[in-house]
Amino acid sequence: MNQTWCDTHCHSRPIHFNQTTVVCLSHQEILTHQVYKHFSAGIHPWWISNLNIADLDILKNHLNTLATSSGACAIGETGLDRLYKETWDQQVELFHWHWDLAETHSLPLVIHKVRSGSDFLGLLKAKKPKTPWIFHDYHGTPEEVESLIKLHSDCYFSFGVSLLKRETLHETVESIPLARLLIETDEESQLELPRFYEKMTQIRRLSAQELQHQISTNFHLLFKNS
Repeated sequence: MNQTWCDTHCHSRPIHFNQTTVVCLSHQEILTHQVYKHFSAGIHPWWISNLNIADLDILKNHLNTLATSSGACAIGETGLDRLYKETWDQQVELFHWHWDLAETHSLPLVIHKVRSGSDFLGLLKAKKPKTPWIFHDYHGTPEEVESLIKLHSDCYFSFGVSLLKRETLHETVESIPLARLLIETDEESQLELPRFYEKMTQIRRLSAQELQHQISTNFHLLFKNS
């Protein structure tokens, strides 16, 4: 069986696995429409403090165009980060804007969540999404996973370098249905991706072939343009 390394969320460059990588566009790549075979695009909550209203409007216009591109696989990353308290209201407003954009174009939403689990549970109680949500670099508890899936059955949870650094996260990884599991490099080199797969096989007690088949199945069901 050929080795398949699907990478759900990638910031690093260059791209080593072009056929099975969803590249998250940088601020500059959004502005210049520098796209990849498969990509996601959104306004990261960390960017907000350095952007004025005109800057945000320009980015939104570009994102509206990029969302119709053939390689667009997802919207985001977007999200809520309570470590950035000074931009909280803007984060919430922008998250709703991305949510609407994802549903307009029937694309998954890639979510950055930091100390905001209860906020997302509140959002899901108020309104049910029409497209999948991907919680990237997920650090929540098994209880939170259960609550999120109960409110939105089309939630996915993606993991990368945290598998190697946070043993306390393993219980959460074990609690996630295999059909909702993904692997990513985020800001790590893509050359590290096989290590993350290896660690996941240990945590979930699967063979390398079983895990690669499952992640590949999840990846291609989730990203229709892949």
